[in-house]
Amino acid sequence: MLFIFSTFPRTLLCIAATALISSAVTFNVTAAFMTGQAAQEALATERATLAMLTSANAKLRAAESKAALDLSLVSTRYQEQLRHAENRQKTITDELRTGALRMRVAVKAGSCLPAPAALATAASGFDGGETAELPAALAESLTDFAFDADATALQLGACQALVRQQWLSVNSYAGEP
Repeated sequence: MLFIFSTFPRTLLCIAATALISSAVTFNVTAAFMTGQAAQEALATERATLAMLTSANAKLRAAESKAALDLSLVSTRYQEQLRHAENRQKTITDELRTGALRMRVAVKAGSCLPAPAALATAASGFDGGETAELPAALAESLTDFAFDADATALQLGACQALVRQQWLSVNSYAGEP
């Protein structure tokens, strides 16, 4: 009795497999004996389906390639802009440290000692009035803060470009302009 119970699941599985194989063989035999108009229609339908799937697959691969290229271009542009901003920030910081560049701010008349007349004209075109020179550490801190703001703006611009490219890719694949 124990032997029957241990082999029963295997026996049941073999019976099910035999039934499945026989039905598949019956289907294949039926398909093999199809002749004439029905066989030609089935073959034409199969070929049309295969052509449609091949075409859709090619379109999808082209869209994926274009999306990957667009992503690469956005990333490259962002990296170049960020590298340029970093170089510019390093140059400004070095000039501030060496004293070649000084930051000056306009001040309210009488709130501090006026700058000498030779220093009263700033490179920004501000002419006359009272100015005060910022300490180098404060000027460097302000340039670091400005660089962080510029880097954030560049990153936001790259994110917007990426979203725009993905939107265009999805909509152009869906058939929309």
